Amino acid sequence: MASSKDLAQAAAVKSALVRKDLTRFGQFGIRGMGYEVASLTDHLTRILGLDRDHRVVILGAGNLGTALAKSRGFNSGGFRTLALFDTDAAKIEARSRTGLPTLSMRKLSSFARKHRVDVAVLAVPPEMAQQVLNQAAAAGVRAVLNFVPATLRVPRGVHLRSVDLKVHLEGLAFRLSRSQAADAGA
Repeated sequence: MASSKDLAQAAAVKSALVRKDLTRFGQFGIRGMGYEVASLTDHLTRILGLDRDHRVVILGAGNLGTALAKSRGFNSGGFRTLALFDTDAAKIEARSRTGLPTLSMRKLSSFARKHRVDVAVLAVPPEMAQQVLNQAAAAGVRAVLNFVPATLRVPRGVHLRSVDLKVHLEGLAFRLSRSQAADAGA
C-alpha cells in the first residue's frame, strides 16, 4: 500500500493533487489506507494507453534520430520502434546499432499503413520539418513527437508534442541562477 502522501513525495506534488487527479479516473484507493500499488499501476497503465504496443518510426536518421533509436525509452513501456526513415541515399538500407532498418522516406506511406504505425518521431532539419510532418500525416500517422525547433502547422487529426531541448536548458539555467543568488544571500 502507498498513501497519497507517499505518491505525492515521489512526484514532488501535494497529496491533495494526487487524490484529486486519481479521482478523475475512478476510485482506486481505500480511505485511510492508501492505494494498492500493483492495482493502481495496472489501472494507470490502461488509462494511459500503455497496455498495448505503440508502433513508432523515427523520421530522420541523423545524429539525433540514431541516438533516439538507441534509447531504451523508445523501446519499452508500450513503445516499439520499427524503423528509421531518411532521404540520404548513404543512410538508406543501413541498420542502426540496435538493428533497426533505415528506409527511404518514399516508403513511409506504405510502411506506415502496413505496420499500422501509431507515432512518428520528427528528427529532421528545420527546413524539412513541415514537409515531413505532412508526409507522416498523409501516411496515416496520428501522433508525432517533434524534436525540431520549428513552428509547424499541424494537420487536422494529428496530435503533436514538441520537445525543445533549449527551452529545458534555459529552465535549468534559471534555476541555477536563482539557487546561486540564494546561496550568495545566505
